Amino acid sequence: MGVIYALAKGVFTSLFLVAAIALCVNGLQLAKFHSESKTRGGLSSYVGPYQLRQDLTSALQYKDGPVFEDELAKRLALLSPLDELPYEFAMSRADALGDKEALEVFANRALFLQPRSLAARLQLFRSAAERKDYGDFFHQYERLIALRSFDNGLLSDAVVGVFRNAEDYDPLIKYLNELPSNGNELVARLLREPILPEEVSNLIALYPSEQERYLQRIESDYGLDVAFSRWLVLTNVSDLDLEVLPFNGALEARPEAPPFNWSNHYERAELKSDGGLFVSYPGRKLTPILRQTISAHPSVYVLRTEAIGQMPSEGGMLEWRVSCADQPKQIASLPIRLRQANETQFFETEFVVPTENCEFQRLELIGLAGAFPEVSRIEIRNVWLEELTERE
Repeated sequence: MGVIYALAKGVFTSLFLVAAIALCVNGLQLAKFHSESKTRGGLSSYVGPYQLRQDLTSALQYKDGPVFEDELAKRLALLSPLDELPYEFAMSRADALGDKEALEVFANRALFLQPRSLAARLQLFRSAAERKDYGDFFHQYERLIALRSFDNGLLSDAVVGVFRNAEDYDPLIKYLNELPSNGNELVARLLREPILPEEVSNLIALYPSEQERYLQRIESDYGLDVAFSRWLVLTNVSDLDLEVLPFNGALEARPEAPPFNWSNHYERAELKSDGGLFVSYPGRKLTPILRQTISAHPSVYVLRTEAIGQMPSEGGMLEWRVSCADQPKQIASLPIRLRQANETQFFETEFVVPTENCEFQRLELIGLAGAFPEVSRIEIRNVWLEELTERE
């Protein structure tokens, strides 16, 4: 547990992390070696299994000649051709002695006998990283993922750590361009690395689920204006879609990434493919539901929305809020209180976007707790901003 805890906390990095994983599994295999010596078949039908495996391990570590030239090793291997545990144990001993060549021999032999040997596969994964044989490295990584016997997150951390240590992410980016099965996990970790976003700009188009994370990184490094420009390139939305604020005011389930499309923060809210947001809100606490970043130039606007459903009196309500993105300054609020059940109702409010420090705004739907909390079921059909060119 100590090793796993340290890994989870990010104490180990790159090859040391890979080695720690392999060492942990080797320890488990050693325990397995001793515990199974009393129960496993094969060799046990000829002689005492514990002593036999000790003899076989010694024979496999015979240093004065090639593996299997020792007569005892050949004889015992023939008696139990499917017994991989002695090779895993010998592999861990070779690793402790620093004999990399013998380690790979034992690991490959164990995999030949048992293709699902986690300890052997981890050792080859580590060995390929040390040799910088990235073709074999990614092959072993994919085989480990396919085994489903170890935490994918820790393995992905180890993979990215190898390239961090080498200060060269190009082999990883090239690999990710091939769309491997675990690519999303690797891209998510790559975006947390000290790497320029430009280096992954072409890559990110292949991983739509990671575009929000990428845009957050752009926003953090360069600001919302640059993030918005990158979003336009990634999404290729039409000018017609951008003419009305907010984007996707019909509340459709569209593929464009947040923050310039809707980001759903509430598990009991759902955007429908044909439009409309369905919300089941229990009215118990302030709850962020939906959010989008917009860019409305300084002017006077009317915020409008349309809703239908059931909202018990004093049971809680919903509210649209607009605030400046650069500072926590709320500039508009539009409460949604449904007075009549299952009848369409319209709501609107007028507000001003200031001329300073408010180039981008956050438009957010939240749930507000009621005095006597009760479940509300509402469909928000649309939301939009209309600029007032003349004050009446």
